[in-house]
Amino acid sequence: MYKKLTIIIAVVFTALLFYVANRFNAVNNLKLANAKDFVPYYEAAANQFWLVGIVICFASWVWVNFVTIKTKQLFWLWIPFLFTIVVAIANSYQEEQLFHFKKANGLWKGGFSLSYFFGIGVIFFAGFIILIDYLGLKRYFKRDTIK
Repeated sequence: MYKKLTIIIAVVFTALLFYVANRFNAVNNLKLANAKDFVPYYEAAANQFWLVGIVICFASWVWVNFVTIKTKQLFWLWIPFLFTIVVAIANSYQEEQLFHFKKANGLWKGGFSLSYFFGIGVIFFAGFIILIDYLGLKRYFKRDTIK
């Protein structure tokens, strides 16, 4: 039962991420007078994607920990890590697209974009957290079998 429910939750979370990502792409279809008017919509859509993505990553991590403890199968820990990778890469792409949009339309204020470095940092941080979680759960299962 936990396996089926976990797969359903993962599919729902994936559909939600696709929906929010498409809302970011829908900004291109807006009919606005000048390029400066697009920026708040781009930023709001990117921030909304980031917020929803982080909530999904955290919720999937909590759910997967519950399922892992119930089923004693550690491979479920890949789900929140994969969500984090997708969210970090998509958010980096969105931030980079916003940066290039501002640069192409004369709204650039100098500097350069570090969005992909931030995305890689988020992925490494999530990997570290999942590794600690994996080791903690493994120790919990080992202690549980000794008792």
